[in-house]
Amino acid sequence: MNGDIVFVHGAPVRVPSGEFHQGSGPRVVVRFDRPVDAALRAALAGAGIVVRFWCPPTGACVDVPQGTTAAGLSTAIPGAAGAVPYDADSSARAVAQPSVAGEDVVDVVVFARAERDAVARRLRAAGHTVLRAHRSKLRVRLAAGSARRDVAAIVGVKLVTAPRLPHALDDPLDDPLDDPLDAAVGATLPRHLGLDGQGVIVGIVDTGLDSGDLGNLHPDLRGRIAGLINRPLDPSWDPIASRPGADDGPADVNRGHGTFVTGSVVGTGAASHGTKRGVAPAAMAVVQAIEQWVDARPSEESRFADGYYLAGRPLDLRELFETAGEHGARIHVNAWGDAVAGDYTDDAHEVDLFLSEHPEHLVLFASGNLGSDPDRNRTPEGTTVYAPACAKNVVAVGATEGPTAGVGERRGWAAFENEARRYPHPADRADQVSGEPDRIALLTSTGPTPDGRRKPDLCAPGTNLVGLRSLVSSDVGNGIASPQPFYCYRSGTSIAVGVVGGGAALVLQGWRRARRNPSGVGLKALLLMGAAPVLRRGSTTGEHEDPQACGWGRLDVGGSLPSGPDHRAWLADSVHESADTGDRHDWTLRVPSGGGRVRIALAWYDAPDPMLVDDLDLAVADPAGAVAWGNHDPARLGRPDAVHPVEVVDLPDAIDGLYRIEVLGRRVMTGPRRFALAVRAPLGSRLRRTTRRISPGLVPL
Repeated sequence: MNGDIVFVHGAPVRVPSGEFHQGSGPRVVVRFDRPVDAALRAALAGAGIVVRFWCPPTGACVDVPQGTTAAGLSTAIPGAAGAVPYDADSSARAVAQPSVAGEDVVDVVVFARAERDAVARRLRAAGHTVLRAHRSKLRVRLAAGSARRDVAAIVGVKLVTAPRLPHALDDPLDDPLDDPLDAAVGATLPRHLGLDGQGVIVGIVDTGLDSGDLGNLHPDLRGRIAGLINRPLDPSWDPIASRPGADDGPADVNRGHGTFVTGSVVGTGAASHGTKRGVAPAAMAVVQAIEQWVDARPSEESRFADGYYLAGRPLDLRELFETAGEHGARIHVNAWGDAVAGDYTDDAHEVDLFLSEHPEHLVLFASGNLGSDPDRNRTPEGTTVYAPACAKNVVAVGATEGPTAGVGERRGWAAFENEARRYPHPADRADQVSGEPDRIALLTSTGPTPDGRRKPDLCAPGTNLVGLRSLVSSDVGNGIASPQPFYCYRSGTSIAVGVVGGGAALVLQGWRRARRNPSGVGLKALLLMGAAPVLRRGSTTGEHEDPQACGWGRLDVGGSLPSGPDHRAWLADSVHESADTGDRHDWTLRVPSGGGRVRIALAWYDAPDPMLVDDLDLAVADPAGAVAWGNHDPARLGRPDAVHPVEVVDLPDAIDGLYRIEVLGRRVMTGPRRFALAVRAPLGSRLRRTTRRISPGLVPL
């Protein structure tokens, strides 16, 4: 990449050295002549320069100081190598598919919430109609004869995008939540330890919840719901709906999707004498029902059929997580998404923004069900991950097969084919879709994202799982399960994300019992630290699946706990764990005689942007001095990763001796970035902080 390139909303922008162009707007994109560090940020602040957002690797969008001419930009902005206008071309964010609200309706993101009303006035003065104003976002109907570019040129507009429509992610063709699933997610041991999720509250945003009446719920949900919030049709749907604000209540009358997902997390198994319970049956759930029936306006009926949609979701997704947080939830399960081939949408931006500002939360999203295998290599084809699962800070969850064969959908993968999915390999067409929980489920939507990140992050069983059937819905998923009418089988990544939500509750409870209270980013690091391998379909030699299809592995609750039969774990996770550009944090790990598996996970919540803004690195030196980098390929030491906000070093056969662990602030543009480091090593190992570094020659900054 040319040295004069910076990325603005993920798009490359050339900023030549020595050239300063201001344009007619109040902001410019500047490229600096040095790495962004504390000294440069202090110099910018001292000069009164307001940074609106950072443009990796060495740029920023800044306000032009009042009275500054283009010729004066080079001296007004410390460290500036060049500058170009932030104009209408900079304000577009490409999305793979067209708007659901018509070409004349756009979503406008402003630079700051305090500027929203002023931007709204400018939009109205230009003849546009503001349909909805919420936080730092507006939904706008364009004036007749105008284009998106006209809106992008208005002062205060940061981005102009197309409205999108997410949907629930169980498979429409379409767990047993009993002992086979416990074993598949490493929860058998936690059950024996008495881990059941007690004391943990999980937020769930979905279609609805059974009858919608807390006094008359499915037996498995009674006493497990800490709050049920119904969200009527959001005003952002006014361009489409003939009945603005319509509300059919929180009951799960359509497909029973939300009831099933909630049960996979907290279901008690009461109707099955405890045999078909959720992963964390003593946890509590806060459920937000966002599915509403939409009667389309006559002008929209040709392309938008009447029906159930997730139309209660707010214009800005942060409201969902904040609402659940007010009820005590820090783990958030979201089994829905938008099929945009991994493009970074407003939804992705809002989730990343929320997490970067609230590291105490963990947000899970289903990766999507568009996995296909046209090349017959028995691995889902890439670039199909949904938004906001494609966001950097979320844990995107893919599906492995469910643990039980001969239940639910008993045919091979051919039964799941449709126009978007093809499974031509004869073995897959014949194999049942469940029974091998260490193999990827072919329906899983995968990465890479446009910037090269792997997705999903984590996998869990998601085919032919048995769970709760909404007693007010006629939908039975992949089939009724005994005892009737309380249970049914379902498949999809939304089933897998519920399993991970319950698993996260168990891990959190386990660490709390060890007198630790992991943050959300700490919990993310622990889940990836403990992850077990996903094996390639058809392999008889233990070959691992492509990480672009399965991320960092599959959920293993026992492996993520503070201790187990063969491991001990540590977690560095506090407000004091942070790194700026040039910072280093060091530990030594002493592995005892006999060695064993060492797995180390580094996680941080990055600033919202399609590209990595703050880049930390994880390096581990073995007793011989060889350095393995985060996200290295199997059997290779790799090189520094500059793409992911997660880095894992996996040494499955570590020998005894002294290992050195280092976290480096490679490029931290926003200021000291909090991180969490989780370390798993054989019993008898010892972890210590140290000031001694890995050889600087091996770890250049």
